[in-house]
Amino acid sequence: MVLEAAENPDELMRAESDSRGLLEPLEAMLIAPADRRSHEDFDLDSLPAAKQDVREPSASVCVLAHVDIGPPDRLGGEAALRQLADAARHAPGNLRFEIWQQTDRTNHFNLVAVWSSRASFDSFAASAPAREFRKTVARLLGSLYDDRIYHRVD
Repeated sequence: MVLEAAENPDELMRAESDSRGLLEPLEAMLIAPADRRSHEDFDLDSLPAAKQDVREPSASVCVLAHVDIGPPDRLGGEAALRQLADAARHAPGNLRFEIWQQTDRTNHFNLVAVWSSRASFDSFAASAPAREFRKTVARLLGSLYDDRIYHRVD
């Protein structure tokens, strides 16, 4: 998995073109096409300035989750996402917690979190705010809720 950010549409187009050149030699080995999705920040305004430019240590873990909120109560789902982000950002060991909204499917969100350790993530995942979030959105989800845990490769 590769996550990349762009400051403007031209930079995004350039990254898109560059990635095609990188993937082309690998296509014969792929069993499915590469999946590339564009997102925009969902709640960047509420991200504390201190966490906007954090450099993650190599021992950190990155946790990604895709959240597909069905239309019946999308506003309630979005409010729950904001509450989860606020709780995570104040949790011990959290280095970053962002919500990205897919540009062509605005009811699809990706949660991108960086934790100082697997133990700090596990502790937050078992916390009351995280459990309440999963309880709240369970009936709204259009796909399984699944945290994917990645370790940094330097």
